[in-house]
Amino acid sequence: MSLLLSPYPRGATPPGYTFVDEFESASSDNNYTITMQGSGGSHSTSGGVKRLVPALGGDGSVSLRRAGPITAVELRARLQPNANGESIRYLDLALGAGALTPGDGTDTGAWWHTTLATGYTLAINNPTDLNGAIIARRRGGGGWDILREVQAMDWTVWRTYGIRVGGGQVQFSIDGAVVYSAADATFAGGDVAVSQGHYSGGLGAVAELDRLSTS
Repeated sequence: MSLLLSPYPRGATPPGYTFVDEFESASSDNNYTITMQGSGGSHSTSGGVKRLVPALGGDGSVSLRRAGPITAVELRARLQPNANGESIRYLDLALGAGALTPGDGTDTGAWWHTTLATGYTLAINNPTDLNGAIIARRRGGGGWDILREVQAMDWTVWRTYGIRVGGGQVQFSIDGAVVYSAADATFAGGDVAVSQGHYSGGLGAVAELDRLSTS
């Protein structure tokens, strides 16, 4: 089981996926439930890019959610500095079920990370932490299991992040390279959520999404 390397030519469906959104117009919003958490924010679509822009000065996020059943997701995205030029972080790609949930610390108002109540998340966290820059997580019953911590990389360039479940396995990938794969049948997929967050201490970014593929 392997996630294939992206990018693919625009207009082409990546092998193994049944839904592809290249954000060609604002009408692509119809594919999602779009919500603001905490201090909120905004979103826009132009030039084939979807932008998620959390509000500055507070703890909040902007999320796209696509309903399942989904067992595999690939997101091509990059992070850009926000208007204050703050430290770039806090993009979450989640595959799971339940309500959108604060995903850091005590999970009380910590909307800088935003995930689904249960399932798997690939979380861009701290660019200065050589071990915990990107975290593959599993969440269930109100707690977190850290599956793998990946070293820092340049998030301002286009990268493809993936999660896949099935056959009693879970797999996380970045740019087609598997960063974690193990026997794990805890969750069988569900919805997909993409969230960009901001922390009131002066941390956050603008997420630019180029392609979302699911199956």
